[in-house]
Amino acid sequence: MVALTGSKTSRTLMILGMGSAVLAAFGSTTNAHADEPADPLAWTLSDIDWPEPAADGTKYRVLEGSRESGTFSYAFFIPAGLWDPAHWHSQDARVFVAEGELRIGYGIDSDHAEIEVYPAGSFLVVPANAVHFDGAEVDTTILGVASGPWSTTYADKDATPSAGAPD
Repeated sequence: MVALTGSKTSRTLMILGMGSAVLAAFGSTTNAHADEPADPLAWTLSDIDWPEPAADGTKYRVLEGSRESGTFSYAFFIPAGLWDPAHWHSQDARVFVAEGELRIGYGIDSDHAEIEVYPAGSFLVVPANAVHFDGAEVDTTILGVASGPWSTTYADKDATPSAGAPD
C-alpha cells in the first residue's frame, strides 16, 4: 500500500505520478506514424461515461484498450455497502483507489474479519487467480490496468456477477 503524506497538492501530484508510472509500465497508446505523436488520453472521474449500473449498483467502463487482448485500463464503481462474493480474475489487476476506500479479503469463505482497507490514494496488485472478495462501505471508484484475455470466475456459480465481470 502507498502511504501519502504532505499537502493535498503534493498528494495529488504523487497520485498523478503513480498513475502515469502504472500506465507507462504497461505500454502506451502509439500512432502508426513515428513522426506523429499519439493523441493523449486522459480522464477525470467526472469525465467517465458510465453505462447504466448493473442490478447491484456497480458500474464498469473500459477506458482504453480491450479486455479481449493486450493491455487495457478501466474504471469500476462500487456503491456503499456492496460486497462482491469470492471470485478470481484470469490476469493480474493493478488497482488504484481513486475515491472512497476499497475493502478486500482473500479466500473462498469471504471472512470479513480478514479484510484490508485501502483508502483513496492506495495502489495494489491483485494477482491472477487469487480468490478474493471486495466491497466498500462508502461509494468507491477504482482505476485499473490489466491484460486480456480477461475473465472473472465466481466461486459460487450462482452468484450474481458485478458490472465488471465480462459477459
